Amino acid sequence: MNWTQYNKIYFIGIGGIGISAIAKIMLELKKQVSGSDLESSSITDELQKQGAHIKIGKHQPGNIPKDVDLIIYSNAIATTNEEYKKAKKLKVPLKSYPEILGIMMANYIPIIISGTHGKSTITAMLAKIFIQAGLDPSVVIGTKIKELDGNARLGLGRYFIAEGDEYKEAFQYYNPVALVVNNIEADHLDYFIKIENILKAFEKIISGVPAGGFLIANADDKNISKLLKKAKCKVITYGINNGDYQAFHIIRHGEIIRFAIKGLERFDLILRTPGIHNIYNALAACVLSLAFGIEHATIQKALSDYKGAWRRFEIKGKKGGVTIIDDYAHHPTEIKFTLQAAREYYPNKKIWCVFQPHSRHRTKKLLKHFAQSFTNCDRLILADIFKVAGRDKNERITIDHLLDEIRKTKKDTILLKDNQIVDHIKRYTKSGDVVIIMGAGDITKLADQLLK
Repeated sequence: MNWTQYNKIYFIGIGGIGISAIAKIMLELKKQVSGSDLESSSITDELQKQGAHIKIGKHQPGNIPKDVDLIIYSNAIATTNEEYKKAKKLKVPLKSYPEILGIMMANYIPIIISGTHGKSTITAMLAKIFIQAGLDPSVVIGTKIKELDGNARLGLGRYFIAEGDEYKEAFQYYNPVALVVNNIEADHLDYFIKIENILKAFEKIISGVPAGGFLIANADDKNISKLLKKAKCKVITYGINNGDYQAFHIIRHGEIIRFAIKGLERFDLILRTPGIHNIYNALAACVLSLAFGIEHATIQKALSDYKGAWRRFEIKGKKGGVTIIDDYAHHPTEIKFTLQAAREYYPNKKIWCVFQPHSRHRTKKLLKHFAQSFTNCDRLILADIFKVAGRDKNERITIDHLLDEIRKTKKDTILLKDNQIVDHIKRYTKSGDVVIIMGAGDITKLADQLLK
C-alpha cells in the first residue's frame, strides 16, 4: 500500500496519543485531515490549530466525509462503534493505527521500543540522541516532547523510531530491525487474560527481528530472560544487577543522577530525570544508540540535556509555594517507581498524590497490587475510576473497592469528587508541599486547574 497517494484522510478517535501522531504527519504533508473524538483535549485543540477538522462528541456515521479516500481508526475503537461500522461499508481503505504505522515504517529502518513501562521515555531519549547525531529520524511517540514540538516527526533520514504497544498485539505490524524490550508485566488483561499470553505476544515480535538486527533487552527482568533464546538476531542486554552493560556507582544529588556503565570504560551518564526506572530507560537508549554506531559523546550530551516529556514526572509549576507535578502512571509498578522517584527528588517535603485509576478492568485485576503502590506518598486522594469506552461494560468494581483495599495499610486515604479536589488541596496544602496528579485519564486537567 502506497500510503502517500491518499489525500483526504479521516481518523476515528483522532485524539489518542498514538493516532494523533499519524494525523500530525499527514497535516505536515498537506493532506486534508478530519476526524472525531468523544471529548476535546489539548491534543485535539493542537490538531485543529494545525488545520484538522474534528467533530467532538458521540461517534456518528454522518461525521465521515463523503469524499474521504482513507480511514484510520484508533486501536481502542470497538467493532460496534457506529463510525467504524459505516467505514467497513465504504469502498475505501480502512486501517487501524498500528497497521498504518507499520505501512509507513516499511520504507525505513524500523526501531521499535516495547515493554510494559518506559516506552515513551526511551523513545524520547532515542529521538533526542538520533537528532543530535544528525541522523534526522522519523519518530512516533506516545507523549509530547520539545524536540519534536509534539508527538511526531517526519525526517529525511533512514531510521523510524516508534513505540510498540503490546495492547491487542499492535506491535505485530512493525517488523523491527532493532527492538528494545524494557520490561514485561501483567497489564491489558481485558485483552490478554493472563501473563502467559503476554509472553507469547512478546515472543512473536522478538523472534521476528531478522538475523542482522538487534534485540536490546533488560537482563534484570525475569519475564524477558525467559524469551531471549527465541531471538534469531544479536542480543545485547542491560541492567543494574545483570547484563552486558550495567549501571553502577549510582550517585543521586538533588535533581541529578550520575552513574557509570560496566562494559564501557570511562563512560558516565548524567540524568536530570529522577528515579531508578529512568536509569533503565537511559541504559536502553544508550545501548541501542551504540549498536547503531553513535558516538559516546553524542549520547552523553543528549541524555544529560534530556529534561523529560509531557506527563512523565512533568513539573508544571508552583502555586502558593506548592509544586504541581503531572504524571501518566496508571499501573501499580509505574506508581511505585514514580512516587519513589518523588521521595528521592524531594526527600524532606510532604508529598501528596491524587490518583485516578484507569479502567475498571485494570483496577479489578490488579487491585491488591494498586493497594501496595502508594507507600512513598504522605497523603493520598482517590478520584473516581476513569471509564474506558468499549472496555469496561461488564465490570462491576467501583472506586470504593480500591479505597477499602488501600485503607488496610494507608488509613487516611480519602475519596473525593472531581469538583472537590482542587478546594481540598487549596485548603490543606502548605508552602513547600508537592502535589502529584497521577493517571492516564482526564485527571491531567486538574494540574492546570491547580495552577490557575
